[in-house]
Amino acid sequence: LWLAGFPLLHAAAPAFEAVFRKQVGPLACFFGERGLSAELVATGILACEWLTLFARWLPFPLLWDAFQFVEAEGITGVVALSVAILDAHSCALQRAEDFPALFISLKDLRLQPGQPTSAWLFARADGLLMSSREALQQAEKISDSVSLGTAISLSRDGSRVVCIHSGSELEILAAETKCALMHVARSMQTVYEEVCESVVFAARPPQIERRNSRF
Repeated sequence: LWLAGFPLLHAAAPAFEAVFRKQVGPLACFFGERGLSAELVATGILACEWLTLFARWLPFPLLWDAFQFVEAEGITGVVALSVAILDAHSCALQRAEDFPALFISLKDLRLQPGQPTSAWLFARADGLLMSSREALQQAEKISDSVSLGTAISLSRDGSRVVCIHSGSELEILAAETKCALMHVARSMQTVYEEVCESVVFAARPPQIERRNSRF
């Protein structure tokens, strides 16, 4: 996924589109009605989520489960889990009144109420693995330049990923990853300090009250 030219993104984006339309058809149609094209989904949404392993789509407690799922299933798991997450939020997303509201919601699905449970989400993703694998096999037969109506073309400039076709920048690493890591570090530091304080307090000998006596 991270190789020069993002080859797996080029192959997996049309595979995602095929599985998405087949498995979550009403939401896929709704995207079209709101002006959210397949290319924009790929370059403006999926690229960010895939390159950060769903950092803005899943609440923090589910990120480790997502990492393990993708580690086991590879790019097939990425496609399947993407469709499963969108399926879980289908009703909420279809309440978006216009394109801006829909796009904003898609950028931060982790903030949506009614998050799916880990059991439901990964059971759903497991059920999508076969169709995702078949869609990827079909995509691999296509040439290196994958077309979703127009070609997807991304380039990297340091921590910035830019869609050459639209000129839009995908800010995926420097700010968000650093912020997430700092948040985890602060949380761990707080826990560490509380544990140390509890240990010191428990080990402290009881103080004997001294009373002043007159001689």
